[in-house]
Amino acid sequence: NAYIRFASIESAKNSCAMNSSEVEGNNMRVDLALNSHKHDQNKAIFLGNLDFKTHEDDVRQAFQNCGTIESVRLVRDADTGIGKGFGYVNFASKDSVETALTLEGSIE
Repeated sequence: NAYIRFASIESAKNSCAMNSSEVEGNNMRVDLALNSHKHDQNKAIFLGNLDFKTHEDDVRQAFQNCGTIESVRLVRDADTGIGKGFGYVNFASKDSVETALTLEGSIE
């Protein structure tokens, strides 16, 4: 993980255009670290029972055919960085959520 402090709010907001950009084969997650920023829960799915070694790119690949993915968040232990076995996928539309839910139990 990396955190960048911008000189202005405008610069920080402009950086969000790079969300989901690919860098060296990995998708970047670019988001504002503001308390006021909330993800639309109607456009998100919860993932449970994940292997602790699961990476964000693995999840992104598993759900890529469901629609545009805005972000993937896997919850990790703050000290070790090891996954806790759950996370979220935030989609651009509610239709993508419906498609993703049809995959329940079919992704390994």
